[in-house]
Amino acid sequence: MNIFLSILITFLITSGGCVILARSYFLQRKKTEDREVHQILEHIANKQNESQLILASLNLGIIAYSSDGVLLLNNDASTDMIEEIPHTFNDFLDKYDVDQKIRANFLLDKQQSEINYIYQDRSYRLSVQKRELVRDKRPGHILVIQDITRQVREEQQRKEFVANVSHELKTPLTTIKTYSESLLDWGIDEKSKESIKKDINKLYDGSLRMEDLIEDLLLLSRIDGNAIYTRIEQVELMPIVRSCVERLYPQADAKNIDFSSYSVSEKPLAYADHSALERIILNLVNNSIKYTSEFGEVKVYVGSLVDEVYIRVIDNGIGISGEAQENIFKRFYRVDATGSRAHGGTGLGLAIVKELVELHLGQIDIKSSVGKGTEFTVFLPSVKKTLRRALFELTENGVCSNTVTMAAEADLEKLAERLGIVAKWKSLQEREIDALLKAIDV
Repeated sequence: MNIFLSILITFLITSGGCVILARSYFLQRKKTEDREVHQILEHIANKQNESQLILASLNLGIIAYSSDGVLLLNNDASTDMIEEIPHTFNDFLDKYDVDQKIRANFLLDKQQSEINYIYQDRSYRLSVQKRELVRDKRPGHILVIQDITRQVREEQQRKEFVANVSHELKTPLTTIKTYSESLLDWGIDEKSKESIKKDINKLYDGSLRMEDLIEDLLLLSRIDGNAIYTRIEQVELMPIVRSCVERLYPQADAKNIDFSSYSVSEKPLAYADHSALERIILNLVNNSIKYTSEFGEVKVYVGSLVDEVYIRVIDNGIGISGEAQENIFKRFYRVDATGSRAHGGTGLGLAIVKELVELHLGQIDIKSSVGKGTEFTVFLPSVKKTLRRALFELTENGVCSNTVTMAAEADLEKLAERLGIVAKWKSLQEREIDALLKAIDV
């Protein structure tokens, strides 16, 4: 009996232990499975959040319709790019596929179709694609909306540019053709020397006009393509201004214009390309002389203002209206097309001036009143400002971002050497940067 009892007790204890162990095992396993399920759910949630963040950060509108044609999702950008997002794909087509282009392409079994539309003065391209979504064999539709306003405007500008170039070239070509035909039809023997000379002068003027236009177009092309050669260095502005003024004295004298230049600061310096700066000054001063009446005045001032140097050209000529001032720097823009042609302009001079000024990290301002005159002011960063900017770019990025600060880098290296500083720019200590800034401002 005792043996049986002992066996029974042993069995019960063993069974209880097994039950406890089994329960502990299954509890642990359940916890592990729960943890794995939680991790999977968390991973899915993170992926969904990542997807939402990616969709939200895209500069594209995204809209998805299921195989049943019901709206699945859309990102925030799409709501800004489209007036309304219909609940079904058919409603979407009814509202936006006005010309039936998308439906026609899908009937032709094309997988993708595009339409362009305008919303709130901006241009958009809407691309619709058939896509299998998840395991559904029937395709749904994904719509991608892209803002193409910039491309449309650039294309329009290109078309206008080509049209303007064609028109401008046609004018001198017509002159050359007309007077060439006159000489051929009448014959040299049948014309007086005076008439022949007059015709040849017209031919010559037409060829000069074409030459100027082509030269300006080539320069703009080089600027646009970042292919313009510049030799940026520290230059003193006043000697360049005086040289330009001297070259234009004959034009001013011919109209009895009071023409002079002044320096209102001691040796204003800037980082600039000598020939580009000459072109800026000659263009502005030449315009002032052209559009100033006889016995008028044109004054050129050079000076410094805080961290900038400036060249100011002031005249008391015909002036420019407020509306025209907003467009004056556009290519081929003319305040008065007839008057400008009479003065021999190509319509590109001020556009080139603006491009060259911006190439030097500067800006150009205009003040004018009709009948009272015009004031153009070119602002360029001073040498000290450019050196500080170059130092900031070098310590932050290790390289300079443009030709002007690149030119200043060479001077910074010399300054660092003089101060006993090794020019490993991104590794400079704060005290070394302070020492360089202090030396720059001396």
